[in-house]
Amino acid sequence: MKKDRKVFKADKKRSAFRFRAIAFTLAVVSALLLLCACCRTDSQSAIMVVSNSQNSSDSEPAVPSKVSLDLSSDKRKIKLVWNESKNATGYELYISEDGSSYEHLTSTNKLSYETGELTPGDTYYFRIKPYNSQTGHETVYGEATDNSVTCIESQQIDGYDVGDTYVHIDIDKQTMWFFKNNKLLVETPVVTGTAGACDTPTGYFEVRTMASPAHLVGPTWNVTTEYWVGINISNDIGLHDSPWRDTGYGGDIYTYSGSNGCINTPIDAMKTIYENITIGTPVVISGSAQSYYTAGENSYTLETTPDTITATDDVSSEYSGDTSSASNVPQYDYDPSSDYSPDSSGDDYNYDYSSQDYNSSSGDYTYD
Repeated sequence: MKKDRKVFKADKKRSAFRFRAIAFTLAVVSALLLLCACCRTDSQSAIMVVSNSQNSSDSEPAVPSKVSLDLSSDKRKIKLVWNESKNATGYELYISEDGSSYEHLTSTNKLSYETGELTPGDTYYFRIKPYNSQTGHETVYGEATDNSVTCIESQQIDGYDVGDTYVHIDIDKQTMWFFKNNKLLVETPVVTGTAGACDTPTGYFEVRTMASPAHLVGPTWNVTTEYWVGINISNDIGLHDSPWRDTGYGGDIYTYSGSNGCINTPIDAMKTIYENITIGTPVVISGSAQSYYTAGENSYTLETTPDTITATDDVSSEYSGDTSSASNVPQYDYDPSSDYSPDSSGDDYNYDYSSQDYNSSSGDYTYD
């Protein structure tokens, strides 16, 4: 009996050993099969299926869209500005002096470029070509855009540097010109301030506020204009249309029926100006008429809705919130006496109250 037990134990040990050997063998075989599957290169391999899938980056580059190229010149240099091209990864720029033979200027992924100093008086031609470049593919180019401009020295009006985009108003001629990138966009008769009573101030200004529409309120007027372009800090002198004028513009109207200091402009001309001008554009007003201002005498209120005013100044800090005559819109009423002292020490005004005459020697902004 004892012997049978020993034989049984020995058989049990041998069976366990065989089981472990078989399990080990199966594990090794499974590992080898898995390794072989990973190394296979036929289409049944899961790894190769993934690597054979088409990556979106491998698709052919799309053709870039055409751009719009604007040129401007000032101080012997020419600046190029263009809009973004869809699908473009960069832009090739070319320059020509005759409009036919172009030389490569530069490659860039920006949307503007300024040349070095060129020859004033010469016309230069530029070409911009958008391209789409992807690794592993040939570069695809979009349609080229050509444009030209004449190189100029710093443009001056009455001794003020104005560049190539500016407004010039001549009180004596009752005419206004608006140049953009050296191109005359508007030449129009206007009506300025009533001579001797509400003279429009002369000197150098800049566009500071824009609104469409605008509600103008003053001591004897309450009107709405389609366009407003304010040109001084107090925002009480500006260019605007005047639908109430039925006697025309220009001539000597300003001597007997002028404005309260603003530049009344035909609506078609005002529309073109408003759609093309920007904050900061220089405005020079020329004329022999004497300009003076009595604080508060000709001030008015400008009403706008929040989405129609564009300004460089914080109107909330410069205007009081008098909404007594407004209807669900903010109203700004400028009070000169609270913001400026009657001397020439201010940062923005140089005004001699004693002589009631504007002193323009500083070249600062003026007001009426």
